[in-house]
Amino acid sequence: MGRHWGKDLAGLAGVTWVLFDPGVMPNAPTARYSRGLHTAIHVSMTWLSAYRRLWGLLLRRRGLLGTALIGMAGAAAATGLFALLTGPALKLLFTGGSAPVWLAGALGSFLRQQSPARLRLILPLILLAVAAVRAAFGYLQASRMAQLCLRTVAELQESLHRKLLELPLSFFEGHHSGEVYARFSTDLGHVERALTQGMTYGLRDAFQLVALVWVSLWLDARLLLLGCLTMPIAVFVIARFARALRSVSVRLQAQQAALLSQTQDLLSGALVLQVYGAEASALRAQARAEDGLLRDGARSAALRAAVTPTVEFLALAGLALVLVGLSVRFGGGRELPPEKVVSFFGAVMLAYQPLKSISSNSQWLVPGLIAAERLFHLLDTPLAIADAPSARALPRRVPAVPLAFEGVTVRYGARAALDAVDLRLLPGQRVAVVGSSGAGKSTLLHLVPRLLDPTSGLVRFAGEPVRELQLSSLRAQIGLVGQDVFLFDATVEENLSLGEPRPRADLLRALAAAGALEFVEALPAGLGTRLGERGHALSGGQRQRLSLSRALLKAAPLLLLDEAMSALDPPLEAQILRNLLHLSRPQTLLLVTHRLPSAALLDRVVVLEDGRIAEDGTPVQLLRAGGWFARAHAAQASPAIPANSEVSP
Repeated sequence: MGRHWGKDLAGLAGVTWVLFDPGVMPNAPTARYSRGLHTAIHVSMTWLSAYRRLWGLLLRRRGLLGTALIGMAGAAAATGLFALLTGPALKLLFTGGSAPVWLAGALGSFLRQQSPARLRLILPLILLAVAAVRAAFGYLQASRMAQLCLRTVAELQESLHRKLLELPLSFFEGHHSGEVYARFSTDLGHVERALTQGMTYGLRDAFQLVALVWVSLWLDARLLLLGCLTMPIAVFVIARFARALRSVSVRLQAQQAALLSQTQDLLSGALVLQVYGAEASALRAQARAEDGLLRDGARSAALRAAVTPTVEFLALAGLALVLVGLSVRFGGGRELPPEKVVSFFGAVMLAYQPLKSISSNSQWLVPGLIAAERLFHLLDTPLAIADAPSARALPRRVPAVPLAFEGVTVRYGARAALDAVDLRLLPGQRVAVVGSSGAGKSTLLHLVPRLLDPTSGLVRFAGEPVRELQLSSLRAQIGLVGQDVFLFDATVEENLSLGEPRPRADLLRALAAAGALEFVEALPAGLGTRLGERGHALSGGQRQRLSLSRALLKAAPLLLLDEAMSALDPPLEAQILRNLLHLSRPQTLLLVTHRLPSAALLDRVVVLEDGRIAEDGTPVQLLRAGGWFARAHAAQASPAIPANSEVSP
C-alpha cells in the first residue's frame, strides 16, 4: 500500500483547496455562521426527501430488492468468514498443529477434530468454497440490483412523459424546451448513476463493512477501536465534500440545461444566423456558456478526485495506529496469537475496498440527489387544468354540438385577452372569428378543449360546462388544427392515424377533403413515406393540409381551425373550405382566420376587438353594415394588397 502515499499527499493538497476555496464552499469561513447553518439544515431536508422518494421507487419491486439483499447479506457473510479463516490457514500452512481454540461454533469444533495433515487439505478447500459462495451471492445481488435500477429509471422516465402530456400550455410557454429535454438526458442520467453507484453499491459495501467490522470486533475490540479513531475525521471531511459538491453540482446542472437550450436555439435558428451574418456572435455566446460549464466541471472533478485519496490516507492512518497499538500494548505482538493478528489484519484489509468504494461512489449520490430534486419538482408541479372530482364523461361520439361562451373573461396579468365575451354556436353552424392581431381569437379557441381556463365565465360544450367534463372525453369530441403545425418523424399514415389503425378508404377521404391526396400520392412511398423531423420534407402548405387531414380523420363533432390554412393560396383555401361545408356528416366549425374573403364563405362572422365582440352576423349583413369587417374585406380584395395580408382599418 506504500505506493499510494504520493496520491494521498496529492489528495490532502486537494482537500485544502476545495475546503477553503470560497468559490467552491458555500459555507466557507468568510460566510456567516447563521446563514451556513440554515443552508445546511435546508440542504439536509431536501436531500433526505429526495433520498426517501428514490428508495420508495425501489421498494415498489420488493421481490427484486429482497433477492438482492439476500445476495448482499450472503456475500458479506462469506467475506467475513474468509477473513476469519485467513489467519488459521496461514498458521497451519507454515507451522502445522491443530485449529486455534478461539475459533468458536460448529466450524471450530469440526476443525479441531481433524488431524494436522487433514487440516492442511481441508482449510484451503473451505476457503475455496467460501470464495465460490461469495462469488455466487455477489452475482445474485449485482444482477438483481441492475434490473431493479433499470426498471426504476424506466418507471421514472414514463412518469415524466405522462406528466409532460398532462401539463397545460402555460408551463411550456414559461420553460424552454431545451430545459425540459435536460430532465430526460442529464438529470435522468445522474439519477441512474446515483441509484446504481451511490445507493445500491453503497448498500452492498455497507453490508461488507458491517460483516468485517463484526469479525474485527470479535477478534479484538480494542484494536478495532484504535483503528477507528480516524473515522470521525473521515466523516467530517466527506460531509464537507458533499456540501461543496452540492453547490457546484447545482450550478453545473443548471448550466448544462441552459447550454442544451442554447444549442437547440443555435440549431433551430441556423438559417437566421446565416442570413444576418450573426454566426460569430452566436458562437461567442456559446463559448461563454461552455467556459462557465468547464469551470464548474473542473471544480466538480477536483472535488471528486480528492475524496478517494483523502479516505485512503485516513484509512492508512488508522492502520498505522493499530500497528502502534500492537507494538506498545502487546510487546511486539507476542501476547496476541499470530493467527488472530493475521485474521484481524485480513478483515481490515478486506474492509479497505468497500470503504474506498463507498467514498468514491458517494460522489455520484450528490449530483443524483440534486437531479432527483429537479425531477420530483417537475412531477409535483400542480396541474392547473385537471379533471374535477365529480367530472362526467361524454358519450363516445355525440352529434354536431352547440357551443357557448357565457361572460368569458381571460386575463394575462393586468391585460384582458377576452373581456366578458358572450357567444353561442348552434349545432352544425360554421362560424369565422376575425379581428386584428392580439384581439383574443386564438385564446377563444383554446378555451374549448381546456388548453386554458377562463378567469371568469363559463364555456359550455353540448350544454355542459367544460370544467365538469372529463378532459379525455371532451377532447375526444374536438378536432383542432393550430397555427403551429406539428408532424412527427413518421410515415404519412402514422401521422394521420396517430397510432390507431384506420381503414385506407378513410385516410384517402380525409386527404381528399383537405386537398392533400394529390401530393401524397406523388410521394416516393405514398402513405408510407417518412416525413422526417417536423415534416421537413414537405412545404408549409403541405404540412398544413396533412394536419387538417388528421383533424378530419378524427371525425369529431366540433372542428377548431386556428389559421390552419395560412400557408395556402387563397383559391386552394377557398376550395378546402367548400369541401368542409359540404361534408355529408354535420359538423360544428369555428374558424380563426385573417383572410376575410375566406371567412365570408361561412354561415356567420364574429369580429373581435380588444377582447370584445365588436360585430356579429352573416357575412352579407356585416358587409352591408360598413364596419371593420366590410372595410378590411374591401382592403384585402384590392389588387394593391395581398389577399392574405392582415389589415387593421
